[in-house]
Amino acid sequence: MNGSNGQPEGFSASSLVPEADPVLKIPGIEDIDKVKSLARSMLQRGSVDFESLMENLTYHFEAGEDAIPGITDVAESVLRELISEQAQWPEDEMADMKLLMEAFEVLEQRGVISRANYSCCSRCGNDEIGGDASSHHVGYCYFHEQDLDGCIEHSGLVLRHGVIGDDFADLEKRAENARIIIETMEDVGLATEWNENPERVIHLPGFKWRVRLHDSTNDGNENEGEETGDEDTGEDFLSLDAYVR
Repeated sequence: MNGSNGQPEGFSASSLVPEADPVLKIPGIEDIDKVKSLARSMLQRGSVDFESLMENLTYHFEAGEDAIPGITDVAESVLRELISEQAQWPEDEMADMKLLMEAFEVLEQRGVISRANYSCCSRCGNDEIGGDASSHHVGYCYFHEQDLDGCIEHSGLVLRHGVIGDDFADLEKRAENARIIIETMEDVGLATEWNENPERVIHLPGFKWRVRLHDSTNDGNENEGEETGDEDTGEDFLSLDAYVR
């Protein structure tokens, strides 16, 4: 039976509007987007498995036990989203990463300790890298976590450099170390920019940081001894494939 407006009884315009997805709420966390953003950054760095990701997220947001299920849902959603994005990558999307790995291996052979995603900032990195150097290292080259996040967001990477030990104040030695780094980067095919000032960073313009993530709980892959963080030897500083779970 039709009503006075010609529509079936019980009909309302609102019945045509699909119900909105329920809004995810996590106890004790007001801004879910901040959880998503941090999870995305950590996964794109390629240096955490899922357990470490969850530990970092719960610690950062000071989350209680009742928040863990919600944080897990967010982290899983971000991982699936990133894996979906990877399906659209062109074949050469990870070319820069492979070249940088090659360059770091050569630098190690030339006496320059080389580290990726090393420490949280330049102050800490400069203080700590000498302790990781061995007797044959005379210089260093690294980029820290904030450098990496900037590269992921905007493309382009900066390399921090210097000499090991008491020669740090020797600007000529620091400049020579920088020239070794630039020569090595360009030899493998990476473009560089540097203004010849030994106290300034070296730029790799347009550099793309790409790590292919896998959810091994879904695709059956296992992380067979592959490391997703820095190697102490300086070789293969990062696996190009990160098995998150």
